Amino acid sequence: MGEGGLKEEVRRVRSEIFELESRIEEVENDLNSKISALASLKANLETKERELQEIERAKEELKEKERKLKDLREDLEAIKLVEGKIFDPRGFPSFLLKGYLAEIEGLANEFLSRFLESYEVQMGINEKGDVEISVYDSSLGKKRELFTYSGGERTLLGFSIRLAISKVLAGAMPERPRFLVIDEGFGSLSEDLRLSLAQLISELSEDYEQIIVTSHMSDLRESGAFKQEIWVVKEGGWSKFLTPTSSFA
Repeated sequence: MGEGGLKEEVRRVRSEIFELESRIEEVENDLNSKISALASLKANLETKERELQEIERAKEELKEKERKLKDLREDLEAIKLVEGKIFDPRGFPSFLLKGYLAEIEGLANEFLSRFLESYEVQMGINEKGDVEISVYDSSLGKKRELFTYSGGERTLLGFSIRLAISKVLAGAMPERPRFLVIDEGFGSLSEDLRLSLAQLISELSEDYEQIIVTSHMSDLRESGAFKQEIWVVKEGGWSKFLTPTSSFA
């Protein structure tokens, strides 16, 4: 190869080296760009993951608030029940109760002592001749307003008084009532208190031929406090009674 040919070869090689260096630079720039984009995507992903975690926490908080709202609504129903039917004198057949107040009070406190040992129901007649009921809290050494008690406490107070009234009046009547019907009313109680109350109700079977309790609480069904279980289901717009051995099919 002559001198001219050698120079030409050198120029060709240098040109290839330049092209390769330019290509390498392009690839490096592209790689750096992709690394930067990847880092940005990772940062965005982390942000989205944090946002997703915040959404999940918000969902849990919403569920908790919905549970609290349900409890508050049940408490409100308990307040209406107790204030409207137990602690309001107009909710009592006063002419029947006045002669049995001491017996009802004693029995109500006997029932109540199973659940709320520091509380004592006190019953009397006011100046107008109406029945008045108050609750004494021995732990505080004073009477308390009804609204200061929890929904579960109000439910137990109401149940104790109503059961006492039912039992005393049943014993006082010449013709003994055959049935005692208790419709719901357990929702604001804890599971332990519901089961204790169910046991108390079952012990009243000696005073009635039949005690009927309606409830949607599964723990009451499984408590063993009741002799027979009947399910009520809807089929085709009609209510249907089923025993536990019946089929839903």
